[in-house]
Amino acid sequence: MLIATGFLWSDYQNKRRTENSTRILADTLGKAQQGLGEARAAGVGANAKWEAAVTGGNQVRALLLSPDLDDATRETAVAFLAELKDADADRRMIDRLESTVIFGATHQDAESWIWMDDQLISAFLDYGIDVLRAPADVIARQIRESRIAVNLGYGFELWIATGADLLGRFGVKRYTQEQLMGRVDVLYAADPDPYRVALRKMIFTGRVDLAKARELAESVPFENVAGDTFVACLHVWNGWRYERDG
Repeated sequence: MLIATGFLWSDYQNKRRTENSTRILADTLGKAQQGLGEARAAGVGANAKWEAAVTGGNQVRALLLSPDLDDATRETAVAFLAELKDADADRRMIDRLESTVIFGATHQDAESWIWMDDQLISAFLDYGIDVLRAPADVIARQIRESRIAVNLGYGFELWIATGADLLGRFGVKRYTQEQLMGRVDVLYAADPDPYRVALRKMIFTGRVDLAKARELAESVPFENVAGDTFVACLHVWNGWRYERDG
């Protein structure tokens, strides 16, 4: 009888510990999820919000060390930490690309553009994409399948433009013209938006066909066109005006 009573008491205590630990984790997880939502809403430049979200994630991670948790809550917390890690890596990459270009492109000396070239290569490498050594099809697939494919596409495009400026404007021969044009083909393959690809081809070839651009515009429902694609439209329009006005 005493043994049975002791077993029941021990089982009761174990359940209470699991309930308490699970409740604390669930409460902390809920706050962390809210923090990530607020950081995403605030944008990549809201460092304080993202730092708070990461802190919330660290608190969740610490509570996961407890052996007294129910399986469902543990699995939800683990999934959240993976989501937070990806989201933070993405926003760091976007912020790094933007910061690099803002700093480098505002200087008109070769050294600053060489620095920008190095930084862009390093940013992609830290994100897991070796733009210098990986095969072209691998680079295109990695960008295209990324959660931030559009941002990476613009970053890759800026890297191509940086190399072109180094070669054409500063006479710094880091890359040949053939290498640069090969990277343009990678950019086409990496872009998930065929409409934007068509516009980019006009920009990179320098052959602006306003009739073709109008045909593209009429072939895609206006509401389905990605907002950032209109940046490419503006480049095409400006190029056409330049050709028209001489």
